[in-house]
Amino acid sequence: MELRNAEKLEDIRSYWNLRAPSFSKGNVEELNSESKKEWIQTITSFAPVPEYKKVLDIGCGPGFFSIMLAQAGYQVTAVDYTDNMLEEARKNAGNFGVEIEFLQMDAQNLTFDDGTFDFVISRNVTWNLEQPVKAYSEWLRVLRPNGRLLNNDGNYYYHYTDDFYNKAYSEKHQGHSHKVIDGVDTGVIDNIARELPLSKEMRPQWDCSILLGMGITDLSVKISSKEKAKVSDEEREIINKFQLFLVK
Repeated sequence: MELRNAEKLEDIRSYWNLRAPSFSKGNVEELNSESKKEWIQTITSFAPVPEYKKVLDIGCGPGFFSIMLAQAGYQVTAVDYTDNMLEEARKNAGNFGVEIEFLQMDAQNLTFDDGTFDFVISRNVTWNLEQPVKAYSEWLRVLRPNGRLLNNDGNYYYHYTDDFYNKAYSEKHQGHSHKVIDGVDTGVIDNIARELPLSKEMRPQWDCSILLGMGITDLSVKISSKEKAKVSDEEREIINKFQLFLVK
């Protein structure tokens, strides 16, 4: 099992290495948009500086959260497993004039000591993991007592498991899930996602159950994107994206 997970981890890293330049471009555009203000307002209202000053950005990608958090006065450490994402992140941080410690690290196997950080944040990472339960355990481990965690994620591949989601997804995308972004075939990650554990779970219900089982008692959820879908005579609400706010 460990060998299989390691192989899949490398496949995932290879894909995101290819996606890094175009992903970085989108992040920079977002950093220069109005959405940045909304993110900062959400983050600082949940984990205000200076009480929660030392932050870990997990799966930082090209540095979207890292840069805005550094600009807001946080002391930022950012980790990602993908070489090219870190290269883009360092370049972007330099262009925005902020100092951030970027480290290559697996989100499921953090090398930090227990209780190192006041605040942990992540965006669009958990769905992409081979061992999400272990990841949550690690993220909580590196948080100090009363530290806070904000995880932003979504049901990006639940259509591979749920028949209704699949029919609604196929109708919306006219039966085509694969596309090409700046020459990179997204079918690669689509095929990997078929076997990832969180493609088989309804979220954020799964996340809440796991976190409560880990002893978390202060947990709240915000559904940030949902839609009504109708297949034949059945109509359901589909959860696309969500945010998890928790205090250790």
